[in-house]
Amino acid sequence: MPLRTGRWLRQRTTEPPTTFQLTSAMHHVGYELDMMAFAAARLRYPLDDLFINAYLESMLLHARNLAAFLIWPDNNATSIRPVDFGPGWSAGPAEACAYLESQRDRINKHLAHLTWQRLEEGTQQWEREKITSALFAVAEQWARFLAARHPDLGTAFADRVSRARQHVATGGASGL
Repeated sequence: MPLRTGRWLRQRTTEPPTTFQLTSAMHHVGYELDMMAFAAARLRYPLDDLFINAYLESMLLHARNLAAFLIWPDNNATSIRPVDFGPGWSAGPAEACAYLESQRDRINKHLAHLTWQRLEEGTQQWEREKITSALFAVAEQWARFLAARHPDLGTAFADRVSRARQHVATGGASGL
């Protein structure tokens, strides 16, 4: 069955993605990383509650999307998955993945869905720095994996991770 992904059609089961498709896919993965970093950097400044909530939800949404790609890929035919870039991806470091897994249900129940858990558990602080640091560590491992299979994509993504990490560390003073 053909899969419509942007301007192209391909059979997931029979046709491997083209270099153009992989480059386009990595642009989207990088977007998730950049938006997470941008929102996290803005949260380092004094803001009104409405802006805090908007940046926090943006940071968590993009962190969730990035983790869904890197750590929790699904088998949906329309999803971009690590296996599309080559076999053998194993998310790590283990400690970072375990921490993000421990936050998965909370992000899903408190951010992405209207649930009774929001009322029962109340408002808890999010460990923003720990979430972003864990995702940066996994993204760095992904960049190394990618570089071994697609050197240009791996190098570009490693640079993007470094810039995103620096952007958060400087509160947005460095560009993305």
